[in-house]
Amino acid sequence: MKKEIITQLYNAKVWVFDLDDTLYARSTGLSKEIDQRISAYIKKHLKLSNDEEVAKLRRLFRNDYGGALNGLRKNHGVNVAEYLHDVHTLDYSVLKHDKILHEALLNISARKYVFTNGDHGHALRSLAHLGLDNVFDGIFDINAANLLPKPFPETYALFLNHFAIDPRETVMVEDNMSNLAISKNLGMTTVLIDEKACFYETNFVMKTSLSRDQTSKTTPKIDHLPLYVDYCAPSSAVFLQNYMNYAK
Repeated sequence: MKKEIITQLYNAKVWVFDLDDTLYARSTGLSKEIDQRISAYIKKHLKLSNDEEVAKLRRLFRNDYGGALNGLRKNHGVNVAEYLHDVHTLDYSVLKHDKILHEALLNISARKYVFTNGDHGHALRSLAHLGLDNVFDGIFDINAANLLPKPFPETYALFLNHFAIDPRETVMVEDNMSNLAISKNLGMTTVLIDEKACFYETNFVMKTSLSRDQTSKTTPKIDHLPLYVDYCAPSSAVFLQNYMNYAK
């Protein structure tokens, strides 16, 4: 890893982490369960007859309102608290204590926050099952965002103002490309978490956009990452572990 990259990360005063599919792996299936519960809620509440109707409506809500919650709230008068409770009634046992991630986070002296489109209760339960409930300085959830989800710019403004954060001194760790694009436009250093799109050698030497100067004949290299993604890693734990190893 280049020296300037280490300096950039080391000098960050704030680290921000998305929750779902970022602090835990997509392969746990928890975010998929949330997605299924959202579809089930729409189907039941609106008395739709088939899944195709649900999928079509969800696409409409995503395009016009940023997601299902606002589409349901503005067009069908759903109870927000009821909706959030329903879609976050989950089997959290699929999440296990992540000791490596826990240790890596504790080694970051900068302020650390969770920035999620889920609600506060979901964030607390997820962090508790991951063994990460004592490492973050705060949680910014969908209610704090006035129900406006990422990647709406207004939501980022609320988040930054709420915790008095300078985005130019901030690292954003996310699994969602659209959210990272907004983060980069604000001046943040961006880290993409993707289990399948980011490859490492067994010694965790990064071969993606995290080290564009390196080449390898044996390790696949990512050539399609957009400019608003600074670094790429298969998990938050691997990224932080790699960073710590180079920063020593």
